[in-house]
Amino acid sequence: MPTTTRARTVPGAARSRGFVLVACAGLVWGTGGFAGSLVARSTELSGPAIASMRLLGGGLVMLLLAAVTGALRAVPRDRTVAGRIAVTGLLSAVYQGAYFVAVELAGVALATVVALGSAPLLVAVVTAVGARRAPARATVFAVASALLGLLLLGGTPTAADGRAAAMGVALALVSGASFAATTLLNRTPVPGLPPSALIGASFTVAGLVLVPPALAAGFAVAGVGGPAWVWLGYLAVLPTAGAYLAYYSGLPHVPATTAAVLALLEPVTATLLAVLVLGERLSAAGGVGMVLLLVAVVVLRPSATGDPAAAPGARAPGP
Repeated sequence: MPTTTRARTVPGAARSRGFVLVACAGLVWGTGGFAGSLVARSTELSGPAIASMRLLGGGLVMLLLAAVTGALRAVPRDRTVAGRIAVTGLLSAVYQGAYFVAVELAGVALATVVALGSAPLLVAVVTAVGARRAPARATVFAVASALLGLLLLGGTPTAADGRAAAMGVALALVSGASFAATTLLNRTPVPGLPPSALIGASFTVAGLVLVPPALAAGFAVAGVGGPAWVWLGYLAVLPTAGAYLAYYSGLPHVPATTAAVLALLEPVTATLLAVLVLGERLSAAGGVGMVLLLVAVVVLRPSATGDPAAAPGARAPGP
């Protein structure tokens, strides 16, 4: 079935519910960065180690949920399901691992802007090529507003060694491309594979894939204290298991570009937590950036007259 035809048949209630779920996922992801920074400050765990523990914890939580609800029993045991789980797991491992290394090489601001900002651009290009049409004007405006807002909110990148910064930017692009690929891939669900089972199995795979680099970078679990374990538990349960469950549940009901833009709500939550909890100051440019990100969300919201981003060219290509 052509993608644009399928977009018109999505009920308005499903579009609205999907939009809210994906937006909530973006907002909750921002608390994950806050929790991860607290863990990094109070322990000697490396970035890959925190990512591995986050994914393993979130994957196990979702596997338990899928088992309790009976979702695992209905999952088909075939190559399609195994392939989706494996590819999603590998992409998730690459996204998380490449991002943390990019932060170490290029700095938080530059790595975050490149990784998060490249994802909606890549999704928009792929959807336009797949549909053989230019994106809708509302989509172009929303993506531009979101990217400008991200740049302003991220602040001025700190100076870094040229070669290291270049490698960090390259890895941040790999991270953004991996997230974009995950978004495009999972817009089309596999029959019989519910989001809880997909997340549980794929994140467990992703966490295991990151164990070797985590061990190489330093996996000093013995030095992790009680408060750090609490934050690690929170990181696994809410920003990982809960947020991705919301994201993958809403993803089939919204355009892929919309989902990628809504993921940019992550730095909004992270900035608000830094201001309210850590006492950091929000610059005027940062305030403008936050407003521009919220403007992009308003532009892409579904409405009774049709979702502006669901116009031809805004949907992800069909199977």
